[in-house]
Amino acid sequence: MRETPYLTIDLARVRDNLQALRAALPEASIRYAVKANPGEPVLRLLAGEGAEFDVASVGEIDACRLAGIDGSRLAFGNTIKKPAAVGHAYASGVRRFVFDTHEGLAAIAEHAPGASVECRIAPAFPSSVTPFGHKFGCAPDAAAAC
Repeated sequence: MRETPYLTIDLARVRDNLQALRAALPEASIRYAVKANPGEPVLRLLAGEGAEFDVASVGEIDACRLAGIDGSRLAFGNTIKKPAAVGHAYASGVRRFVFDTHEGLAAIAEHAPGASVECRIAPAFPSSVTPFGHKFGCAPDAAAAC
C-alpha cells in the first residue's frame, strides 16, 4: 500500500491566531496567504471570521470559490502576471491586484480593467542573510515610475 501524507489542523488554533493578529494590529488589513494551506475547512473558517485572502494562482482562486468565498475578498498577488491568470481572476470577481513591475501593472490594466492595484515595494536591507527583495517587490524609485 502506498503511503499518503496526513495533515491535522486545529481550526480553533487557526481562529485564535487570526484574532490575536487582529488584536495586535487593529489598523492593518490582514490577508491569509492561501498557498499556506488551501484546505477547504481552513478557508471556510477564515471566511466565516471575515478574513480576506491573498491568492497567487488559478488553483488558489478556484479553491476559494469552491469554499464559497466571493472574489471581492481576494487579492491576486503573483509576481508573474500571466494574461490568462489575470483574466481568470478578473472573471472570478477579483478586483484587487498586487504588482511588482511595470509589466505586471500593464497586464492588470489590459486584462482587469478598472481593478484596484497595490504596488509591492521591496525595502532595502543590505545586511539581510536572505535577500528576498530580488524576487518580491520593486525598488521604491521603480514604484514611483509606474
